[in-house]
Amino acid sequence: NAELFTDDIAGADKPERDTNVDEENLNAAGIKHDLIEE
Repeated sequence: NAELFTDDIAGADKPERDTNVDEENLNAAGIKHDLIEE
C-alpha cells in the first residue's frame, strides 16, 4: 500500500496527466499487484 500511495502522489504531481484516469489505473494496477503477490 505504501508503494501505491507514493505512486499516486507522484502521478498527481504531473500536470500533463489526467488525475482521475491516473488514480483509476493505479487502483486497478494495485489490485492486480496485490492478487499476484498473495
